[in-house]
Amino acid sequence: METAIRALDNVIDLNFYPLEYARLTNQKYRSIGLGVSGYHHMLAKRGIRWESEEHLAFTDAVFEHINYAAVKADAALAREKGRYALFEGSDWQTGAYFE
Repeated sequence: METAIRALDNVIDLNFYPLEYARLTNQKYRSIGLGVSGYHHMLAKRGIRWESEEHLAFTDAVFEHINYAAVKADAALAREKGRYALFEGSDWQTGAYFE
């Protein structure tokens, strides 16, 4: 996870921005897009039906784990590189993200 978070953060600095507004917004907020691949295949391999309650519980557990690991990696990166420009007052700074 640490590698993915670092790589996606680096893309913000290395990316080509056709619009100055996009560059400024990305650098101020440093939002990244972390996704998953092969999710449906994983469900099929485990015999979990899409419309089942088991699927909902499994999804909660999987994405809670992914989210925790991503936030932990992001916090480590912030300690190394510093906070993003608009951190003060954000949901991250106030803790509202975790409510």
